[in-house]
Amino acid sequence: MKFFILILTIIFLTKNGISENIFDTKEQILKFNSDNINITKNQYIDNIKIISFKSILKKSLNNKNYNNLKKNIDIKFVNKFLLNITINDEKIVGNNYFSKIKVNFNKNLIIDYFILNKIKYVNILPNNFLLIVYEENEIESNLLTKKNSYYNYLLSENIESFNNFYLLPNLNFNDRFILSIDDFKKNSINKFSKLNKKYITDYQIIIHSKKVNKITKLIVYLTDGKDIYKVLDKKKYNLDYFVFYSELMLSVIDKWKYLNQIDTGITNMVDCNVSINNIEELKFVTKLFKTIKVIKKFNLKSINLNNNYYEINYFGNLNTLQKILESHRLNLSFNNNNCKINLI
Repeated sequence: MKFFILILTIIFLTKNGISENIFDTKEQILKFNSDNINITKNQYIDNIKIISFKSILKKSLNNKNYNNLKKNIDIKFVNKFLLNITINDEKIVGNNYFSKIKVNFNKNLIIDYFILNKIKYVNILPNNFLLIVYEENEIESNLLTKKNSYYNYLLSENIESFNNFYLLPNLNFNDRFILSIDDFKKNSINKFSKLNKKYITDYQIIIHSKKVNKITKLIVYLTDGKDIYKVLDKKKYNLDYFVFYSELMLSVIDKWKYLNQIDTGITNMVDCNVSINNIEELKFVTKLFKTIKVIKKFNLKSINLNNNYYEINYFGNLNTLQKILESHRLNLSFNNNNCKINLI
């Protein structure tokens, strides 16, 4: 039967910030007019499935891995990972249809696919990035001050997606005391790290902007307080702040994924003492070890009072394992080269 589709509007109903669970999807609005409601509804639900699945892949994979995988994405492929579909507020009036639809996928099946095909991925994302901008022009230079045009733009425009991604410092004397212009020019990692501790964040975007006439030279770095990594080095004519900050978000998060991705093609092993106080804690830790996909397998080697000794085989590097365990309330640390895991 011939039908006419007048409108399909997909609206993201959750915040545009980085999701705490990157395998979660957003509720979307489906609205259309058709002579055959059921056929049209199923067609658009299939489209929503593909859009939602791609959103998960975009969050969990860097650009290179996503582009390699997206060519395989069709409805048959997506349905392999489908968990369920929820439809709320459904209304049908004549040929008009309206509903709120959320498609949920099986996180474990997705990660199993990554592991089987040796695809590097991330399963967590940082909440935000502290933004440090040193701005130079023919007249003056500004660091950690409201005179800085880059900070002025973010403060005045108040764009939600930028607010969720970029963490702004207080831009006062205390900040400039911690990190001076000389410190910035020397790439003093200790001073950058102090600012991270002050603002309770792990990651920091460092921008050096130098404007001559209408040409702005931009060098951007990402630091975790230990190392500094170059993200961008380019020139812009008549810099558009919205375009710059939008592009920067994509570049920074892709660099972060590259540095923090789980390498499913590499397996490592560590022996750790696991501190437990009672049988309930033991059950909790054992259950976590079984559910955390980055842990390939674990073996109990010895049992002592309040302390069990495990051999843990895991994908990727130890730093990634530490971060993932921490997100599950487990702290992995070393004392005299002895590994210890305890509940946080």
